[in-house]
Amino acid sequence: MSADRQASSRDWKLPAILAGLTILILLLSLPVSLEYARSHGGLYLFSRDFLEDIPQRLSGPGRLCFVPQPLLAAGLGFCSRRADARAGRPPCLSASFSSTDVST
Repeated sequence: MSADRQASSRDWKLPAILAGLTILILLLSLPVSLEYARSHGGLYLFSRDFLEDIPQRLSGPGRLCFVPQPLLAAGLGFCSRRADARAGRPPCLSASFSSTDVST
C-alpha cells in the first residue's frame, strides 16, 4: 500500500469513529431523555417556562456569557471567512461537503 493510500485511509477513520461514538451516546441517552420529558410534561426548550426564563438569563449571573459568547463566535467566524476568501478557499461549510482537498 502506498503512503498516500495509507494516509487517506487514516484520515477518515478518526472522524468515522467519533461520529459513531456520538451517535451511540445519543441513542443511549434517548430513552432517559424521553422519559424525563414525559414525566415533566414536555421539553423545556419548547415550553412557556423557557420563554419566561429568558429575561432572567439576561439579568442573572450568566448574563456575561449569554451575549458576548455568541458575538465573539460570530466575529471569529467573520474573520475566518475573510481569511479564506483572501486565500481563495471556499467557505467552510461548502468545503465540508465538497470532495476537493482544501486543507492547504
